[in-house]
Amino acid sequence: MAGAVTEFHVKGRKELEAAFLELRREVLAGIKPGLLAAAKPIADDAHSKTLQDITHIGQPWSQFRIGATVHTVYVAPKRRRRPGGSPRPNLAPLLYREMEAAVARNQDVALAAMEAVTEAAEVKSGLA
Repeated sequence: MAGAVTEFHVKGRKELEAAFLELRREVLAGIKPGLLAAAKPIADDAHSKTLQDITHIGQPWSQFRIGATVHTVYVAPKRRRRPGGSPRPNLAPLLYREMEAAVARNQDVALAAMEAVTEAAEVKSGLA
């Protein structure tokens, strides 16, 4: 039987693929708010430590935003560059240092929250 080719057709393949796509959408929609919530302690910590550690920063520049893509959750400064350059070119490395420190201080809390989100998604999808 070497070289024999067997052809078969799957009934309901399109429906099955559509069901998996819908399940993926539902699971991802449920995961994103949880991941954003998991990053909130990091953003809050970075905000408070930035106000404490960086002199003359002001409220708008000490705030951080949380964002998410399909593969990543991130914390970034809320304000963006001003047109015409910055009167304080050393601010970006200072903010980056505070964000890294906030991640290190809150890593266990964020990981626990992300594990809870993942477990909830598994239960919702029927994989657990």
